[in-house]
Amino acid sequence: MKTLRLLAVKIVWEWVMRNVKRLREDGEAGWREAGKVLERVLRGDSRTVALLLVLQSSTTAFTSAEEVVSNIFRPFRDAVAVFLAIAFGIGIIGFALIIVDALLSWFTGGSFGRSLAVGKFLKAAETLAIIPIIFLSVQIMKGIGIQEVSQVADILNSLLQRGWQIVLSALSGS
Repeated sequence: MKTLRLLAVKIVWEWVMRNVKRLREDGEAGWREAGKVLERVLRGDSRTVALLLVLQSSTTAFTSAEEVVSNIFRPFRDAVAVFLAIAFGIGIIGFALIIVDALLSWFTGGSFGRSLAVGKFLKAAETLAIIPIIFLSVQIMKGIGIQEVSQVADILNSLLQRGWQIVLSALSGS
């Protein structure tokens, strides 16, 4: 029971730390409520400890991004993965081609080519704006250390890798 109580105290403490901003906004009442829950756990209120343990285990039901993806997209998983991989690839290739075209216009077109190149640079930004920038920004936020986004990044990575595997196997004929 001591181990369970210690785990419950850890859960309550993590909840308090995640909700510090909200507790500050609620003022003394919010802190009083968190203190009461912690006090009940420390006293050994078995109902509170059991409820916290059930809540903790239910929030960690999915252990990997692959399981989340397979549960959400079960019948369409491969189709979604291929779509995301193709959309990501087309977005990156389109961006690169438009940049090359804009640079060629800039250097070979004189003053008229430079004005065309500016429009093409704007088109390149629009091309990169939708799907590839979502993948890239999620990866950047994961790298910064935003915990909520890291799981989304793992899901997107697993879908993208699965999609590339399907596309490459289809192109190689295996």
